Amino acid sequence: MQVFGCSIEDVRDVEDTVGLIVKGKVPTDVIRSSTRWLLIHQDDGVLWGLRENDGWKLSSDIFPSVSPTLSSERILQMRLFGDEEELLVWRDFDQFRGRLVKDSTDKDQPQWAEAIDESFILLGDRVLQSTKEGFTLVGNASGSQQAIPIHCTNDELRNRNSVPLLTIRHFLTRDSDTGCVRIALTRLVGISKEGTK
Repeated sequence: MQVFGCSIEDVRDVEDTVGLIVKGKVPTDVIRSSTRWLLIHQDDGVLWGLRENDGWKLSSDIFPSVSPTLSSERILQMRLFGDEEELLVWRDFDQFRGRLVKDSTDKDQPQWAEAIDESFILLGDRVLQSTKEGFTLVGNASGSQQAIPIHCTNDELRNRNSVPLLTIRHFLTRDSDTGCVRIALTRLVGISKEGTK
C-alpha cells in the first residue's frame, strides 16, 4: 500500500529511545529539532511533555497531583511530535515497537493525495491552576483534569474565544482496483490556540 505525503520508517533500538525519554532526554539521533511535544499514555494516566533544548519538561513535574510519574513499566504508548514528524512508540506485550512518520517534500504527488489537517479542542473548559512553566491545569464540569503544555486563561476558555487545539494530519492512500481514496495513517502535529466564535 502506498501512503502519500509521508515516509514511514520502523525504529530500531526502541528500548534505548524509551530509556532516554524516561531519563528526561530527547532522542536527538531519532527526531528533528522541530519535534516539540510529547504525549504519553500510561496505564495510570496521561502525561504531556514540552521540549526544552535536549530535555523534556513533563506535566508530572509541574502538576504531580494530576499527571502520573513517568515509568517505562507503565507506558502503553507515546508520541513525540511536531510540524514535520511524529515518533510513535507502543508496547507490544513485553517489548516496545516504534514508527517514525516524516512529512514528504515531494511536490509531484496528485492533488487528491494532499494530507488533510484537522484540529480538535482539548479537554478543559476552565482553568484550575494558572500556567506554570508552560503548563496549564484545566478541567471540566465532570471533574476530568489534565495539565496541557500551553498557556490558557479562564477568560479564553469560558468565552471560547481562544481554546487549546490538538492538530492531527491524515495521510491518504488509493485502492488501485476501485480508485477509492481513504485515510491510511494519522499523526499528531501540534498544539495551538484558536477562537471558535
